[in-house]
Amino acid sequence: MATMQIIGAVVTLPIAPYVMDRFARRAPIFFGSLIIISGAVLQGAANNMGMFLAARGLLGFGGGHTALACPALVGV
Repeated sequence: MATMQIIGAVVTLPIAPYVMDRFARRAPIFFGSLIIISGAVLQGAANNMGMFLAARGLLGFGGGHTALACPALVGV
């Protein structure tokens, strides 16, 4: 249950660099934050374990995008 968030972040690793190169840094941070918010809403409204795990995966996916894009934006 706890590793689902890590799996979502690992899925982001091959995708996020291409998204950041294509759309700069602000857009991936914005959309990653939206994904995190939707995952938090889904996790709060989860009725069963499948919904809860999907929400944890969304949290990891959005967190991976923001974690990879934020240091590059701050360092510029």
